[in-house]
Amino acid sequence: MCVLGPGATAATVAFTRLYLDEHWIHNIVGGWLAGVTIASASVVAAPPECPSRRRLR
Repeated sequence: MCVLGPGATAATVAFTRLYLDEHWIHNIVGGWLAGVTIASASVVAAPPECPSRRRLR
């Protein structure tokens, strides 16, 4: 069984949505931009003591 990373999975889903004529390209790009924006805002808004913000040794 092959397990794809999140980026490959998103690209595959985007391609199938375009191929099946379920979405337009601007819908897909807008969704990706919204996801990146929300993820970036979450990282910036996380308190400094949050374990995910500490550098692992």
